[in-house]
Amino acid sequence: MHRLWFKRKKMTGNSERHLVVTVHGIRTFGGWQERLEVLLRATDPEINVINYKYGYFSVVAFLVPFLRWLVVRRFRIFLQEISSDHNWDRIDLVGHSFGTHIIGWALYQLSHSSSSPIHTVLLAASVLKSGFPWNNILRGTIKRLVNDCSTRDNILLMSQLGVLFTGMAGRLGFNGGTGRNFRNRFFDWGHGGYFLQGGLPYDGAHPVVPG
Repeated sequence: MHRLWFKRKKMTGNSERHLVVTVHGIRTFGGWQERLEVLLRATDPEINVINYKYGYFSVVAFLVPFLRWLVVRRFRIFLQEISSDHNWDRIDLVGHSFGTHIIGWALYQLSHSSSSPIHTVLLAASVLKSGFPWNNILRGTIKRLVNDCSTRDNILLMSQLGVLFTGMAGRLGFNGGTGRNFRNRFFDWGHGGYFLQGGLPYDGAHPVVPG
């Protein structure tokens, strides 16, 4: 599994309450989420991980904008509730494929009203457009965005050509000035390469392609 930008917290008498929420893509139940949870807990046993599940989402459902909107709405409500019900010091969000669409649009809808301590958003194989307005969200709702791109992701090519209101930021990157709080990273593999090596599940660190 590709290397994440989560720093190990300092273990003090007043340890922070850290939550990581993961969101899977379509045509899957997100097996990588539980594997990531194991890795995070090995680094920090006190970390809180919630693997958000919205059920098996078919390609046909993905083609219908209204059905996508329903999933985004449910996640937005969930994120609002989990943020307000607990006194979190830090919340990180991780999404793959359609999960990036869910996270991106939910944060966009919350960008003018949310005061949640969302720190890092990590996206992989994003189906969002390269021009998605992250600059507005980075100014208020979140502190850092990491967008991992797969340079041989042909699924995203089909998504951009055939699915309304989607793109291939997970192949080309997001537009805008990159820096410490906004980064596109590029990997030489396909849509699911973040979790595989040689076609088999892999949880180690992959090298980043300079770009």
